[in-house]
Amino acid sequence: MKIFLSYSAKDKDFARRLAGDLDRAGIEVWRDEAELRVGESLSAIELAIRTSDCLVVIVSRAASESAWVRRELGLAEKLGVRVLPALLEDVRSWAPASVPGLAHADFRRKQDFRRSMQRLIAAIEGINDRRRFLPAKEAVAIARAERNPAGDLFGASQQGVGILYSLTNFRDWEFADVTDGSSRLWITEFYDAREKHIQAYAVMDGKVYDLPESYLLGADPAPQPNSAITYSCNLNMLPGMVSQDEWDAIRNKDPDLVGNISRRYICFRPIPLIQEYVDSPVAVSAAVRSAFEDADAKGHGEDLFILTKLECDKRYWEVPTWIVSFFDPTLAESVLTVGVDAVTGIVRHPRMRSEILNAAFTSVHSDEVAGGVTLNLRNQMRAMQNHIWDIPRDGAPAPDGLTAAEALEMAQDLLQSTAEPHRWQIAFLSSLGVVNHVQSPDIPRQEIGLMKRGGRAGQWVIELFGSDQDAPWDNDQQGYLYPFRQILCTRARGAVYIGVNRNLVSATSLSRSPLPRNLPDAYEKARILAIKTTVTDFVVMSVTTIRMAPEATWKFLFHGADGISFIVTVSGDGNRVLSTQTPDIHDS
Repeated sequence: MKIFLSYSAKDKDFARRLAGDLDRAGIEVWRDEAELRVGESLSAIELAIRTSDCLVVIVSRAASESAWVRRELGLAEKLGVRVLPALLEDVRSWAPASVPGLAHADFRRKQDFRRSMQRLIAAIEGINDRRRFLPAKEAVAIARAERNPAGDLFGASQQGVGILYSLTNFRDWEFADVTDGSSRLWITEFYDAREKHIQAYAVMDGKVYDLPESYLLGADPAPQPNSAITYSCNLNMLPGMVSQDEWDAIRNKDPDLVGNISRRYICFRPIPLIQEYVDSPVAVSAAVRSAFEDADAKGHGEDLFILTKLECDKRYWEVPTWIVSFFDPTLAESVLTVGVDAVTGIVRHPRMRSEILNAAFTSVHSDEVAGGVTLNLRNQMRAMQNHIWDIPRDGAPAPDGLTAAEALEMAQDLLQSTAEPHRWQIAFLSSLGVVNHVQSPDIPRQEIGLMKRGGRAGQWVIELFGSDQDAPWDNDQQGYLYPFRQILCTRARGAVYIGVNRNLVSATSLSRSPLPRNLPDAYEKARILAIKTTVTDFVVMSVTTIRMAPEATWKFLFHGADGISFIVTVSGDGNRVLSTQTPDIHDS
């Protein structure tokens, strides 16, 4: 495609930028500043217009007063060349009269620059952008109708959820940019749980294209010969996952290992999107409003473009989540990523961990000289380092840490092995201790002992009070006297008693704030509710049992990179949020 760019010299800075972006999109641009040499006949302008597919005119107050712009528009009209206005400023009067009525790309708002570029490129190529730019739900519906995939939808994005596909050049970014929530490119992914099979389709300009199918690693007794194992773009490395150097050594030793790819296997747990979700325009609109309150996003201005993905994000709530990422074209990582609850359309995480723009790497490379296909894992590895793995591979070592239920079962077994198992009652459950702070010698740093998002903690502290009747105490302090013990639970050592038996005064009678009957279930409900309630990103979390009348409660502390970022208190039965708090000063 070739265009003639008409503009006033007063708008040359904008014209240079527009020409540069069109050139990177593969469109040849003729503009007098670059093409017309001193002394050259002005008939070159007429020839350039005659041989162009269209004339793009930058509409501004200066252009409306320019005799040269009027002459170039007149020539285009005479020669029957299409005119496409790029509106830079509002103009009251214009000649020729036909220009104001033409469909135009609106560049008046800086933050709309990339969306306007999309529409200008689509108009130059004769594309009806409203037909080609689709919201996510429409793209998914097209893929379902034309391919009838087995299984449930678990992801929709521009780069892929199960496998990170490549965005390798500027045109790909233009296709994928979802500034208004619609995109020319959607990757829709479906998971057949019975066959452990993932099938992805690209919906591009309203047409459906097959992408490589994948199987969960472990679905077969062993990967088929000549298969490639790939890794999800949003998961972290497991023990046993090969590094790029190791992969290169394997490939050099046995090139056939990744020669002809018969099947691709992934370490990934797809979670079906069985709940209804808001469409991409709703999610992106909410994320944009949030983003432009952020100083980092403002600093990049109108050059930002947007990619988004819909998934049940295991890092946060395991509920449908729109992850909307804002990219500067010069950077490989997002400058800001916003998490939107896909059920309600509410921004839950205004600053999530960055997403990777897969523009510098290509996942699969075809070697035309040697033949076959080579898989490059650099992009996958880099993306995975930013995210959290939560599903063990078949045969892999047990994951680090314990759930609260596992710790309570350990403690119960320890109590049963003592001479007086019924003498004690559970008083408090926590990560680090309520009455006495405790840290296992196997835990070198406190944060390792705290709980990850999936509910596993490096250690659990279970504190026991005597099960006898409350004994009022009013010696040095008023309260209730109980025998006291602590049990420390870790995966390395199991459950062990720590400290010595002693008596302890509690300000509150435990009988006035009873623990729920089924403690593990109530705790798990409370944990999930607390995670759904938090409005900040977090790395680890801790929990403490609070015993105050009329019931015991759970206090969850969410720890971010700079300390405690959010506090949620949940009822003992796990059914109600009692309070939330954002600390003014982050505690370490």
